Amino acid sequence: MKTIIESDYSSLEYLSWYPGLPDFFTHFNTMIARVDTPFFVLLQDDDWLEPDFTKRVIEQFHNTPLAAAIGTNAYPIDGRGERISEELWFSSGKAVETFDNRRDFTLKYLSLDLGRAAPFSNYAYNLNVLKNPALDWKKGRNYCDAVFLAGILRFGPIVWINEPLASVRVHDANISTDRQDNPGS
Repeated sequence: MKTIIESDYSSLEYLSWYPGLPDFFTHFNTMIARVDTPFFVLLQDDDWLEPDFTKRVIEQFHNTPLAAAIGTNAYPIDGRGERISEELWFSSGKAVETFDNRRDFTLKYLSLDLGRAAPFSNYAYNLNVLKNPALDWKKGRNYCDAVFLAGILRFGPIVWINEPLASVRVHDANISTDRQDNPGS
């Protein structure tokens, strides 16, 4: 993220809550281990939540209290925060969809028929259900987000809200891009 801020927004100063953490993966794992609230979202700092995100996700956790995570759809945006199109990032066909097995979830999450993966940055996690989840680049490399989410299904289902409740920046440093190196470093 520091590289993006410095190159695209040179007038801004990059600050990190935990500046000693070396990469996205360490930061994600540190934050999810330290948070002491029942629900947790680690939003990437070039994405944002739409106004109804919190309300809808909390409602969904109340409707499915054993859900390990809840994801939502998003609008794709460019570096200026402008919508690239009104086409959503990912399409489900259902208003709310529940996944309880790795195969169905992974096929839908990677959205191979639609050509783009669902956004990882706007998942909310139920820390009442999850036990020590950890994102690991070595498990899946560019698809480690899919491996991580599929792995948390052992704690409970993942619920997908098809509403666009976030806006996610599209850029060449997205984890799901075709980079061969570790994008988190």
